[in-house]
Amino acid sequence: MKKIYLGLMVTAALLGGSVAAYAGDDVVESAGYHPGGGGGDDTTTGTGGTLLFDGDVYTGSCKIKVVGVKDGSNTIYLNSVRTSALSTKGDLVNRTDFSINLKDCGDPDGKHGTFTRKVKWTGSSGLYGSGNPGYLKNTDNTGAANVAFALTNPGSNSIIKPGSDAGKARDLNDGTWDVYKYQVSYVSPAGSGNPTGGHVSANATYQIFYE
Repeated sequence: MKKIYLGLMVTAALLGGSVAAYAGDDVVESAGYHPGGGGGDDTTTGTGGTLLFDGDVYTGSCKIKVVGVKDGSNTIYLNSVRTSALSTKGDLVNRTDFSINLKDCGDPDGKHGTFTRKVKWTGSSGLYGSGNPGYLKNTDNTGAANVAFALTNPGSNSIIKPGSDAGKARDLNDGTWDVYKYQVSYVSPAGSGNPTGGHVSANATYQIFYE
């Protein structure tokens, strides 16, 4: 299980300025993962029977490279925006690309038998309000107000809600890495007040699993 931290600045309309866009890759080792089991009930009549047990042992863990982080950290920085850019509630502003890349998982085709390897967002530092679609709230209490982050798949307006994410299979294999693409954006949630300038910070946790 790994966390990605999202850090950025929202600046007031007359201030401008920017935070450096991402550069560099971060390669880390993760814990090992396996498909896991499960199943329903099978009812039969008789005096006994035989059960078969099935499992797998992997020789190593996946290597993970997050593309979009800065200077070897686990933080994704977005360019600054003006508060006026967030005047329309629910608009996804300054979409910023990043990806979670995996290799050496012991399943070069991204599958293990009938199981498909996926990445799923399992938690966060907090969500914005009880009725929001999954926006990540600002954890900086002295920072920008009425501003949050939104995680999406590239080009999609459907918000990924950490903790309720079904996960997805790889988008592509670039010849070495299995690539899982995402975007993070600024958003001013519906029902909130006018956005104010200041710092915004949050984190989200992802996990590799098989389904």
